[in-house]
Amino acid sequence: MVRDGIERIAHGALVCPGCNLPVLIEDRVPATRRLRCGFCDHQAPAREFVVRDVYDTVANEVYVIARVV
Repeated sequence: MVRDGIERIAHGALVCPGCNLPVLIEDRVPATRRLRCGFCDHQAPAREFVVRDVYDTVANEVYVIARVV
């Protein structure tokens, strides 16, 4: 269901696909922005770091949203 032009399409955590450690960010980022793991230096678009329906702390909980215009 779309509310106020925004639809939540995924919920989960940011986890490095290279080493499986949580990745923390300070602000919203586009799904295509490249993130870098501070531990193993793996780099990939943010969408590749999202593990759906799993999170361990509020610090690495993320929502993937789509803006509908």
